[in-house]
Amino acid sequence: VKGRAYLISLGVNANAKENLNLRYAANDARQTQENLGKRLREQGQYEEVINIPLISDFTVLLNGNTIAAQDATMQQVQTGQKTVTENTATKAHFKAVLDALAGRQVDANLLKTITNADKLRAANPEDLIVISASSHGFTDSNGIFYLVPSDAGTGAVDSADFRQKSISSDELSLWLRDVDGGEMALIIDACHSASAVESADFKPAPMNSRGLGQLSYDKGMRILTATQADNVALETNKTRQGLLSYALLQNGLNDFQADFKPKDNNIVMSEWLNFGVERVPRLYEEAKSGQVKVVRETVDTNETEAQQQEREEKTQQPSLFDFSRRKREVTLDKRSGSVPTKVIETPQVVKPISTPTPNSTPKPIPEGFNGRVIKEPFIVRASDSHKSAELGKVFLNDPIKIGQQKGEWFRVTTISGVEGWMHGNSLEFVK
Repeated sequence: VKGRAYLISLGVNANAKENLNLRYAANDARQTQENLGKRLREQGQYEEVINIPLISDFTVLLNGNTIAAQDATMQQVQTGQKTVTENTATKAHFKAVLDALAGRQVDANLLKTITNADKLRAANPEDLIVISASSHGFTDSNGIFYLVPSDAGTGAVDSADFRQKSISSDELSLWLRDVDGGEMALIIDACHSASAVESADFKPAPMNSRGLGQLSYDKGMRILTATQADNVALETNKTRQGLLSYALLQNGLNDFQADFKPKDNNIVMSEWLNFGVERVPRLYEEAKSGQVKVVRETVDTNETEAQQQEREEKTQQPSLFDFSRRKREVTLDKRSGSVPTKVIETPQVVKPISTPTPNSTPKPIPEGFNGRVIKEPFIVRASDSHKSAELGKVFLNDPIKIGQQKGEWFRVTTISGVEGWMHGNSLEFVK
């Protein structure tokens, strides 16, 4: 039985808080809808591919000329008269889509404002659900990730009101709990400007956020995240895109570069997302060195030198959380001579084990930590290899902070503050 493919893309250019306005997020959402939707239809794996765009965008009126957000300079955005042209990237709209996929009751009037909402139904195990989101993203001191919709308000980004109006990773987990899609993926491009951050406890999202890792683990879904600065965009065919969108869609699919592990004339979902992880940092360096055509401006005239350095360090460092429980991959594209759809006989990654070691006495997990050690003694290493340098040791039931995943390895922080890498068979997530 063929299922349905739901492609939900959130893109927030127009924001209630004007200094959070973006220029390329809406176009990233449109490009994802068009490019990925087209390929899913061509593969014929699904009965129907349903596009659900949730976009907030604006134009700028300056000297009698109307300029689209993606074509405006930052100075024009700051000085021109802005007009919101569409606004469905709200928290209520996003929740309504997930509620419909979960089979929950949804406000009929709200659904009427969402493109293709009449095709939404409770998801089943044959369905594919791909959610992409391009907006601001922040993480609080507890590791909870917040995605900023268009209607998060005008308050300080570290205020309780702003957090409540944003979409937290805890809320995402709750909303997705009853969504029974067989294959699910979430792609988050978290744009930020360092000068928009008003508190050390609420800052541009580190992409190894505990909340996102836990959501991936609990729901058995893939989550690809990257930090995107709004001062860099790539230009192709007069279309400007953020680096993650460009890497996945232009390089990965259009140029067929995502066929790389293995190279077999066939691109599947996990391969495509892993390509994004590997390609984005290289693409960012190419943009910095002028090897690719890039639109680049100063992020903010009020940005301090320290903020600029922090932004440069955090920009474009993707992470992929992959706890998908499916064994048959979704094919996104293939060329003549391709082999049959890849079937994974064993999980692609070694997941943190969910069953505690027998006769163990787990220690309390401190705030900010999301896992524990289940083998002892275990070595924390400098990189994702058993041959890399030894940084320290941890012991049975030691609390551990689990972050970025790379193959079978995880970036960790120990209770004593040592940062390094550990193999997944020595860890378990805890709530």
